[in-house]
Amino acid sequence: MWRRGFTFIELILVVLILAALVGISVPRFKKTFDNLQLNNFASELQGQLAYWQERAIVEKKPITLKIDSEKKEYSLYITGAEAALKSYTVPSGITLQAEPAEITFYPDGSIKHGDAGKTNISLSNPGEEKITLTTEGVFSGFKIAAEEK
Repeated sequence: MWRRGFTFIELILVVLILAALVGISVPRFKKTFDNLQLNNFASELQGQLAYWQERAIVEKKPITLKIDSEKKEYSLYITGAEAALKSYTVPSGITLQAEPAEITFYPDGSIKHGDAGKTNISLSNPGEEKITLTTEGVFSGFKIAAEEK
């Protein structure tokens, strides 16, 4: 009397095929997650910058954003104050570079950049995906200017 079922070899082959599929797909999921995290952070940062520009208008006080790329953080100050209004930490795995490292939002809605007349905030992840937030002109808001690989 024969029993119906799978042999041990057939089960081992199925397990090996599944292991190969998992081995191939896990790195793709990590890259997708890293890119999603970068895109979410760029959108969040763009929203925060617009908020702080508007807050300077409402409070009728200049607010300065200071970006510290080495510490992976950025802080906002009422211009001339010692204590930060708010400090943020860049998510792990994301690199933040800014030129210039200080941006001031004025009560009239204007933005003071460095001498170049524009600001570039570059974000990148370990997968070499790069997003740049940029502003040009005195009254311009921050826009996602480029997405590169």
